[in-house]
Amino acid sequence: MLDFSFGELALVVFVALIVVGPKELPALMRTIGKWIGQVKLITDEFKQGFSSVMQGTELENIKKDLHEIHEEIKYIKDAQGNFHPIYDISHVTPRPQMQPIIKPLEENHHE
Repeated sequence: MLDFSFGELALVVFVALIVVGPKELPALMRTIGKWIGQVKLITDEFKQGFSSVMQGTELENIKKDLHEIHEEIKYIKDAQGNFHPIYDISHVTPRPQMQPIIKPLEENHHE
């Protein structure tokens, strides 16, 4: 946050020593330290709030994208460019005459 080199910090302390005096310098440094701590706390809270807002926005964008993809895959486009609905048949029980075809497919799929 505050990038002071040792030389810059020494110059600030020296000027403060001359302006304030040696008796008041420790109290001044404590006060400045408290201010810097409060500023750091406020900036950390701001960063955390901003980060959570960005994560929430990102999550909403992902949800929106997934919903759009879900809507897009409800239809299939034929060679002429016409859209036809895709029906969910996962709940349909196959007829007995289809069992010889479906069983080998399921066995290969589970491997």
